[in-house]
Amino acid sequence: MKKIIYTLILLFNTNILCAKTTTKDIINLELINITMQQRILSQKITKAYLYVENKLVKDTANRELKQALHEFHQSSKKLAEKVKGAKLKKLTQEIDDVSQKLTQISQKPLNKENATKILDLSELILQKSEKLLNLLKTKKSNAIIKSGQQRMLSQRIAKYYIAYQAGIKNDGNKNMQESIRLFIHNHKILMKHNNSPLMKKKLKDVDKLWKMVNKFYMNVQNEELPRAVFDTTNDISQQMKELTKLYITDYTKELKQ
Repeated sequence: MKKIIYTLILLFNTNILCAKTTTKDIINLELINITMQQRILSQKITKAYLYVENKLVKDTANRELKQALHEFHQSSKKLAEKVKGAKLKKLTQEIDDVSQKLTQISQKPLNKENATKILDLSELILQKSEKLLNLLKTKKSNAIIKSGQQRMLSQRIAKYYIAYQAGIKNDGNKNMQESIRLFIHNHKILMKHNNSPLMKKKLKDVDKLWKMVNKFYMNVQNEELPRAVFDTTNDISQQMKELTKLYITDYTKELKQ
């Protein structure tokens, strides 16, 4: 009888522990998703700003800039409400502080000084977002984070591409080439993941779009290509957004089993 009672108590405690673990993982997953959103938006805001001020796809880029700024501030509020723990709160506050400066610059006219500032600020947000993700991630969330990183990289590459067109050449081309190599590396990793047919289709679509836009990056001096880069970059980001949602759905199902 004592053995039965002990076994029941053990099972009960194990179920409570599993329930707590699942709840924590789901909360972390939500925080990961918000942080990934901030990561891509920091790059998108800067890219759109440089496009607007260069009079390239001005109306479309201006709408994208306003929308990205709005979404960033909304995500900052969500993150501030949901994060727990001193380290996470500190990083979240630091990201928010930098984003305020980035917003201010995005309202100013383009010149070399402002372009350099907004590029630096977007990279600072990126670095801090990566630190936050490293604190939140688990082995099982790897595919989610990689696919989210692809969304960010497509925007970061385009950001440095248009910076080159704006005459801001500093380390932009080097950073662009590093991002290109990482994008290709991540794509190979995701192709080897245990993907559903729909996931495989999304990756194949990205592959086609990438082959198209990569030709433009190899010919960065050609001033006739910015519109194609803008459109194709956003197409890649959209496909990767949908893929990330599929990975999140799979992971959530796995946690609840």
